[in-house]
Parts: sequence; structure tokens; C-alpha cells
Amino acid sequence: MIVDKFKTTSPNIQVFIHSFLGNNIAHQLKYQEIDFFLGYNQFEKPEYQHQVLFNDELVLVVANHHPRIENIINQEMLSNERHAIMAMDNIGSFSKLYYHNTDLSHTVSYQGTDLSSVLNIVAQTDLVAIAPKWLVEHHANQLQLRMLSLPWEEKTRPCYLTWHESTARDKGHQWMKAQFCQMIEQL
Repeated sequence: MIVDKFKTTSPNIQVFIHSFLGNNIAHQLKYQEIDFFLGYNQFEKPEYQHQVLFNDELVLVVANHHPRIENIINQEMLSNERHAIMAMDNIGSFSKLYYHNTDLSHTVSYQGTDLSSVLNIVAQTDLVAIAPKWLVEHHANQLQLRMLSLPWEEKTRPCYLTWHESTARDKGHQWMKAQFCQMIEQL
């Protein structure tokens, strides 16, 4: 969708979107091998700048045929279920915030490389997962999934656009960032 928007508004600009599973994203940003990183985690070093693009609503996702969970879940039930998560050693891990040194650490039964593989495992088992609502909605019918509201007050997570400070003064980079942010707002 983003690439198509760029083709329409700026036909002479080429945009490539890659899924990064490695931990060398910081290096690639620093040496301008990539321009931006879109993800749920901020980089710890101050040389990396970021901007919140949007806040994703989070849900608990389960298989339609889940044997124990019906239409509501509380914290105790959540803590007693086995969870599928995105691998925590990945720099872009969506799951690390919820499972690394938290009350849910003991619940991890499966670690996948990305959220799509996590949803596939949830669909085939009685594991549960925390995921962005839009992603679950996209796969719900095909994978026979359903979502429940999480038993937390804070059910959103910011998604960041991140870049290296060395590109911040580049006019082309500034233009690209502005275009990207404007397109996200229009979605």
C-alpha cells in the first residue's frame, strides 16, 4: 500500500520495503544502506532519531477452536495460558516488551521469526499471542482466528519511524520522511 502511494504521488521515486530479521539494522541506518526503519522499538543510542507514526491497538489472538478461552480473558487466565511470541533476540521484536523479565516470561512456549509465523502457530494450536489488531483482522478469516480484548488499561503500542542523525539535514531525506508521514496519516 505504501509503495503504491509513492508510485502515484512521486512516480520517479523508487521505494523498496524489506523485512529485516537480523540485528544489523542500526549499522545499515548509520551507513545509509537503508533510509528508515519502521518498528515498535526505539534504538537506545541517541544518534538514532525517531518519530511516532501511529499507535497500534493490541489484542489477544486465539484459534477459533481454542479449548479454554471463550469471549473474555482476565490476567490470571492470560498468565496460565501458553504463549507464542516473536523471538526476543531480534532487534525488532514486537514481543520483548511483554515477555522479557515480566509476569508473562514463564508462559513462552514458541518463538517465531515474525508475527505472521506466530499467528500461523496460534491458528494450529491452543497457544495464544499478543498482536496488533490490524494484523489479526487481516488474517482472521484465512487462519480461523479470533481476538479478545487484553485485560490491561494500556492496550496500544507506538510504531516508530527511525533514521540515523547523519541523514537528518539531507533535503531528500527530509522530503521522503515528510511524504512517508503524510501517507501514513491518510491511511
